[in-house]
Amino acid sequence: MNRSNSGASFDIIHIFMDMCVHIISFIIAYFAWGQDVYSRAEWKTFLTVYIVSIFIFLLINRTLYIYNSTIFFYLDRIIRRESFSFVMSIFCAAMIFVNSTDLVFQKEFILGLTVVTYSVLFLEILFFERILDRIIMRRKNIPRILYVGPKDSYNKFRYFLQKTSIIVNEIGYISIDDNDDSLEYIGKLSDLETLIRKYSIDQVYFLQKRELDIKEVQKYVDLCIEMGITCRIVLDIYRRRKSFSYVSSIGTYPVCTFHTVTMNTYEMVIKRLFDIVFSLVAIVLTSPVMIITAIAVKLDSKGPAIFKQVRVGKNGRHFMIWKFRSMYQNADEMKAELMALNEIEDGMMFK
Repeated sequence: MNRSNSGASFDIIHIFMDMCVHIISFIIAYFAWGQDVYSRAEWKTFLTVYIVSIFIFLLINRTLYIYNSTIFFYLDRIIRRESFSFVMSIFCAAMIFVNSTDLVFQKEFILGLTVVTYSVLFLEILFFERILDRIIMRRKNIPRILYVGPKDSYNKFRYFLQKTSIIVNEIGYISIDDNDDSLEYIGKLSDLETLIRKYSIDQVYFLQKRELDIKEVQKYVDLCIEMGITCRIVLDIYRRRKSFSYVSSIGTYPVCTFHTVTMNTYEMVIKRLFDIVFSLVAIVLTSPVMIITAIAVKLDSKGPAIFKQVRVGKNGRHFMIWKFRSMYQNADEMKAELMALNEIEDGMMFK
């Protein structure tokens, strides 16, 4: 992503509110329990530790994408993530506090400050956050936007948009078909420049469907760029079926990824560790049975007890398989002689 766009989705209002939560909580705790607990010099040390804990809280929230304006505001998700950030910030502050020789642990004040801070934080998430977001954002420079395409096509997109903290002023829909005079449209795509000037538009959304000609869209994207209007392309051109998807960027190229397996590194690491540990445990537990099986194979026929062969695995990758031998040692060489007895008619397999 271009450096100038690195903070394009950063929700500064949310981080400001979280900072206010800590300031308000400290004021409440100070007047309730902390007016005489520390001297002036000790207060300076305590406030330094407290500011560091706030910074850690905000930093962890940032890494958990709490301050991303496109994150879905589901209460359980936000509460879980901010609670984790809060606990980690308290832990870090406690480590600094324990190693500080300038401070004495004032149980009533510290516990009171912790409880008050988390309570106010919980209330912010539960009741005030989205309300305050909308009150603060009720200003004249809310982006005025136009949707290009059928209204029904935007229903799902607008549903997702409303789950985020992105605030927009939806002016209306523009018809792609110049012959469509439906009342749901405020104009036609061929009149886009006129509509932008008429309604003082800031942003234009194009829902890129499979049937929409890319060259036709490009012409109007260029028009928006020349007029200084922000243009957003919403990709809806692939049938994802049962796959998952996410959008990322490599350099200046947006990349839309569809996948059916996990793409999270930590999940793949955990799965690999589980596979190794479970396999080792299973080998130990079943080793008596395997020893008996190996002896039985050796007694039944000549040759090694273990059979190895290169086989085709996932996505055509070759791998070496190791298993107890269940056939004669030279079974592969006998295949040509026994092909006439193959039960599979098309010859794709041998049985």
